Amino acid sequence: MFSDFLLFFEPYQTAIASLFFVFVVSAMIFEFVDKVLAMIISICIMMILTIVSPHELIEMIDFNTIFLLLGMMIVVEITKESRLLSWMNIKIVQTTKGDPLILFFLFTLTTFTLSTFLSNATTMMVLVPLTIGITKSMGLDPKPYLLSEIIFSDIGGALTLIGDPTNILIGSANNFSFSDFIQNLWIPIFSISFVIFGVLLVKYWKYVKPIDKSVSKLFLNNLSLRKIEEEFKHKKINKNFLISTAITLSITVLALIFDPFGLPISYIAFFGGTIMLLIATKYTDSHKVFHNVDWHMLLFFIGLFIHIGILEKVGALEPITLILEGNFTTAFELSMVIMWVVGLLSGFVENIPLVAMMIPVLQPLLDSGVIVGNTEMVWYALSLGACLGGNGSLIGSSANMIVAQTAEKMGVKITFWEYFKIGYPITVLALTVASVFIYFVT
Repeated sequence: MFSDFLLFFEPYQTAIASLFFVFVVSAMIFEFVDKVLAMIISICIMMILTIVSPHELIEMIDFNTIFLLLGMMIVVEITKESRLLSWMNIKIVQTTKGDPLILFFLFTLTTFTLSTFLSNATTMMVLVPLTIGITKSMGLDPKPYLLSEIIFSDIGGALTLIGDPTNILIGSANNFSFSDFIQNLWIPIFSISFVIFGVLLVKYWKYVKPIDKSVSKLFLNNLSLRKIEEEFKHKKINKNFLISTAITLSITVLALIFDPFGLPISYIAFFGGTIMLLIATKYTDSHKVFHNVDWHMLLFFIGLFIHIGILEKVGALEPITLILEGNFTTAFELSMVIMWVVGLLSGFVENIPLVAMMIPVLQPLLDSGVIVGNTEMVWYALSLGACLGGNGSLIGSSANMIVAQTAEKMGVKITFWEYFKIGYPITVLALTVASVFIYFVT
């Protein structure tokens, strides 16, 4: 009886798998149910319908990506526990001496730099409260600083393999190293950064211009700096913990960049996280570190790999590959389409499933030899589209939402439309600059 029931659904496996993928993506966008729960429900039903077996589920999971994410999550949590990032930010404030323009530049630079090797969400969790506290105490409007941090967290995340989850997916699927991303993307990313920073500087000049001619404002800023420094001194900071974390973090990042042992990047990240955890047990509770690891995110990636694997198994992605194969023959054409479509969609749709779906679509197409030119650049175009597209709106990336939510709790409201008016044009400008680069390298 039950076998007859299963036979009835067998011809519709492609449609069922596609519908469940749409269900999961809809859960991410509209949040009518937790996205991981949606994945678990759909996977369970597809197992019952024998669309996928438990053995196949395990084979579909990319454990290199999972261990890379887990290792970097441990690194990030220990870095937060050591207060290294807070110390760095206080040094930045001291360096500015209360000058709004220098503060604007250094906060933007810090956001960009941290986002290249820490998760955007973690970077924003640390920077936003500090940014609001400092700017408010100095009588400055926090919004220009926060908007710049949102934009440059996404731009900075595009530069490295571990800067954004989408890059981790692309890198793992193609065995790209940490240095591969930097070597191929530093020109467009730095070009985009200079252009975008110039645009932001012009737009917000009246808010960030130097105040060296205002004696009263300089006096108030100096008082605020003294207050911030005193508050920081009273926080419990273990110097040995801070220094050991800084050294281990630096070694881990350098190993990721130069890979002196020729190991997979997931090994380096996981080993670095393990070493940092061993050192940190002397200064903090390891249970707290494990508790703060984003297990929900890891389960999300596992579920995502399974869903994409099922779509691939039932042939649901083949029509997309055939459409691309039939309409594009050069790496430049394909790169442009992929980057702009993914980039413009990523402002409103979760970019991680978009990229995860595109990987098995592009791999057979690029391996077939039909596409001529620098085909490797197609993957970097996908990365640029996903990362830069996150700037399109407040729901474009998790970092954007964290900034908006944290800021609102601290009395600074950034509306969807207020950000969209600056974020979407900047996304289009960034993609245009990237297009010029791709034209010359493909």
